[in-house]
Amino acid sequence: MEGDIWDPDKGVRYYAELNAIVDPVLFDKRAREMNRELYNECWAIPLVERAFPLALSPRIGDWQPTPGTMIDLAFDTLRPK
Repeated sequence: MEGDIWDPDKGVRYYAELNAIVDPVLFDKRAREMNRELYNECWAIPLVERAFPLALSPRIGDWQPTPGTMIDLAFDTLRPK
């Protein structure tokens, strides 16, 4: 995160704050507030990506997608149970 935001401590605080919110309504409200505040400060910091499930099947035995990216999913490492 340090390369994406001018104040990395702020990014860490915001990430921790969002992770602590379990109420979906409060989470949505706070995430939108943060987005408005950070809009002109950051290029892109994916705090949440709820529309990108990677592997949610009990039929998946193992999978090693490339850490930290949503582009290289390394499907060649996907193994069934």
